[in-house]
Amino acid sequence: MTAKNLPVTPLASEPGNAARMARMEAWRLADPIVDPSRCTLALECLVYCPEGAISLEEGGITFSSSLCKGCGICANECPEKAIYMRARRVECT
Repeated sequence: MTAKNLPVTPLASEPGNAARMARMEAWRLADPIVDPSRCTLALECLVYCPEGAISLEEGGITFSSSLCKGCGICANECPEKAIYMRARRVECT
C-alpha cells in the first residue's frame, strides 16, 4: 500500500499540536535521519507522522525539530528503510 492509496483521516487534522505544549527538541530522545540515496519519496512517513513534523521540500523530505517528538513512526513506515532514528546524547545536570 502506498500513501496515495490511503484514506484521509482526521488523526493529523492539526499537525504539530504537541508544539503548543513544549518544544519537542527539549526532551526528544532520538532524531530521524533520512538517507537521500534510498528515499523514493513514497511519502508514507509524511502520511503517518502524528505531529505533521515532516514536509516535502525541493530536495526531498525535511523534519521540523520543533514538532518532531522522536517516536520513530516515520522510520517504521518507510518502505525503503530510508529513515533511521539516531539516539540523542543525554547530559545529566
